[in-house]
Amino acid sequence: MTEIGNKQPTIEDGDLTIANTAGLQTALNGKQATIEDGDLTIANTAGLQTALNGKQPTIEDGDLTIAKTDGLQTALNAKQPTIEDGDLTIANTAGLQTALNGKQATIEDGDLTIARTSGLQTALDNKYDDTGGTIDGDVNITGDLVVDGVIVITEIETKQDTITPTTDLSCNSLNTNQLIVDNSEYFDTIVVRNTNYVGGFMSVVEIQLWINDINRLPLDITLTSINTEGQDLGNTPEYIDWDTKKQKQQKHLVIE
Repeated sequence: MTEIGNKQPTIEDGDLTIANTAGLQTALNGKQATIEDGDLTIANTAGLQTALNGKQPTIEDGDLTIAKTDGLQTALNAKQPTIEDGDLTIANTAGLQTALNGKQATIEDGDLTIARTSGLQTALDNKYDDTGGTIDGDVNITGDLVVDGVIVITEIETKQDTITPTTDLSCNSLNTNQLIVDNSEYFDTIVVRNTNYVGGFMSVVEIQLWINDINRLPLDITLTSINTEGQDLGNTPEYIDWDTKKQKQQKHLVIE
């Protein structure tokens, strides 16, 4: 009892030495001096397999939070919140200088093709081919639509909305293969006038009506030609009086 009373009440960390711990040096002499990477196996590490069995086999994207990742919040706090334009340099962007070194220094005219320009073919497919073609769907035009220097909408606004039977038309020339008036072929009278002639008569040797390189008068005058009073005019072209369109004269146009 007296011997026990001479002992240290509590053995603290560091109080014992290898030499004063019976058998410790011998046990240590049989151990590997330094445990290198890969020297230990799961089976020879007490409790490691049990600890691993309780863990998630694979950490997927989004499985970890900042709070559950040791040191991540501290590392993020030291970073710039937002990278603005111009904040990064080529030297501080990993791999950028190497990538740029493999690029063409300057893109010259004709260096790019449609296939090598992202989105260009799709954009072109939606454009109108001015060499001809059809536009499907609606076309929205902002600004003026100009054709040969003429603003189309302005030109349209000068036109009459609808041409009706009472509409007067003016034109420089009218070419037609057949003149139809009131649903029938129409050619009535050739009138020759001299508005400056006073008294007597004006001699006309011949009148011809040429259509498509054919003189129509000998072909179209019939034996039953009549004037507006129903009088037979014979089968030769007639000179009709300026006012009445009735009097038949022999190769003379009478001006009264």
